[in-house]
Amino acid sequence: SSDASDERLKPGFPACTLDGMIRRFLIFSAVLTAASIAISGCTPSGSDSDRGRLSIHLNSEPVTLDPSRVEDGLGIRVIVNVMDGLMTFNSRGELEKRLAKSLEISPDFRKVKAVIRDDAVWSDGVPVDASQIELGIERALRPESGSKLSGLLQWIDGAEEYRSGKAKRVSGIRASGKTIEFRLTKPISFFDQVLALPITYPLRKDVLEANSGKWDPLRGKNVPTDGAYRIR
Repeated sequence: SSDASDERLKPGFPACTLDGMIRRFLIFSAVLTAASIAISGCTPSGSDSDRGRLSIHLNSEPVTLDPSRVEDGLGIRVIVNVMDGLMTFNSRGELEKRLAKSLEISPDFRKVKAVIRDDAVWSDGVPVDASQIELGIERALRPESGSKLSGLLQWIDGAEEYRSGKAKRVSGIRASGKTIEFRLTKPISFFDQVLALPITYPLRKDVLEANSGKWDPLRGKNVPTDGAYRIR
């Protein structure tokens, strides 16, 4: 984190504040918590067993489980167990790699390169690749997504042009196979923490098209997950 005089951020948003906010936002969800739905351990074939099933209870319904839009505590508690991003926070509050097998940050904090694990797959067996991360980020940036956290993606080069419709893609993202690279407009020392947020989770074009652009694992049609559990 940085001090409040850091010129890398907009006035009123010191890096130390955003750093702590991201940690508080996700850290409480790192341990598996109660859910009003049954969630089952994932295998590539999507099969279940009683031993892999966990049925637990929440005191209300999550507002949404759409990674681009989720922001409420209950939704976060569920989604961090059914979906994985490049990074995550463990139960001790430590940032660690999840989908990423490696993460390289340039000395000037303006370039970030991640390589996705070879064994990262969706619950239906489809491999996770970098283009799916790019799709998830671009979807969160679009105004129609209703994402309230997408402002944390503003430091990716070309993000604002894409959000405003002036560009067809985010120029600061380069995705190829299992590798994704981010080019930032300013040195952002906590961007690796941003990569733990649901707004950077991978999404799939075929699933979105089958569900009219929506991502709803509760009511959608064959919506897979890429985390430890899937919703039953």
